[in-house]
Amino acid sequence: MKTRNLLMMFCAGLMIVSCTPKKTFTLEGTAPEELNDSWVFLKDDNLDANIDSTQIVDGKFSFTGEANKATILKVQSDRMGVYFIPEEGIINMDFSDLNTYTVAPINEAFTAFYKEMRSFMEKRSSLRPLYDESPDAYYEAVAKCDAEFKEFSIKVIQDNKDNGLAILAFSSLVSNLSPEEAEEIFSILDKEVQKHKFVAKPMAAQRALVNTAPGKMFVDFTIENGNPDGTSVSLSDYVGKGKYVLVDFWASWCGPCVREIPNLAKTYETYKGDKFELLSVAVWDKRDATEKAIQEHGLTWPQILDAQQIPTELYGITGVPTIILFAPDGTIVDRTLRGEAIPAKIAEVLSE
Repeated sequence: MKTRNLLMMFCAGLMIVSCTPKKTFTLEGTAPEELNDSWVFLKDDNLDANIDSTQIVDGKFSFTGEANKATILKVQSDRMGVYFIPEEGIINMDFSDLNTYTVAPINEAFTAFYKEMRSFMEKRSSLRPLYDESPDAYYEAVAKCDAEFKEFSIKVIQDNKDNGLAILAFSSLVSNLSPEEAEEIFSILDKEVQKHKFVAKPMAAQRALVNTAPGKMFVDFTIENGNPDGTSVSLSDYVGKGKYVLVDFWASWCGPCVREIPNLAKTYETYKGDKFELLSVAVWDKRDATEKAIQEHGLTWPQILDAQQIPTELYGITGVPTIILFAPDGTIVDRTLRGEAIPAKIAEVLSE
């Protein structure tokens, strides 16, 4: 009898669990007339997959799914993509004005964060003309702007450590953090948030920074077709061979990378020889675009092409240009060089 009663209680428990409704979100979107009859997709970047699709009809579309505030999803058309947090309830999105939400409180907070982030980006971009007057003054002004954004973003993360806003804020901020700061902020995030690739991947880059900090030995890599003639080349073909080697990780599409070329060229022409070598490594770029840029800008020093993400993952590089100086034995000397600091540092080490 007792066994039967226990079985009935167990079955009743299963019925209660199975009848408990799942929390859902409904995204109700509006779109401009020119997008009528086109398709939009619901994409999960964490899975790198589209999970739903619908057609825009009379300027409207909608998606419904399981709510999960600890992740982010994206509405994607062939023209644009807009992130949102699939929190429980109704989320209104105006697809003609990116990141405009109402009703859903976490998404409203995300809208405010996005607008503030955009204002910081515009402020940062407005500083670019200063580079032509004084590179050092430019980098100082950029650092001040980044510090303001950092303080703002950390507060947002602290207030939203269990939801998708922390994912977006952390991924936007992490490149401006030291590895120690990144670990500290990462530790306060909920476990589900920590697992998202927009958090986990840059965190792995920060840990790579620790492994390739000044004083550490270089980490080798090989690019199978990396030489201009298509043959295999390794970093160790240059680094650790008895010379100081300045390695510029760059991309042809990167404006700041191109603006560093005169400093690199000046340094190379002044110091090339038995004690110094300059090497450029093209990352995140198409090979033909790199080759074209090499010709256009007259790069006469050694090049590694088509390296893509291989060295950037090993060295924790999240932005280019990143310029690293290696000692004759392969030890990393400096990885923060920019502007006039480049030839000054080379002059310093070669005079020792």
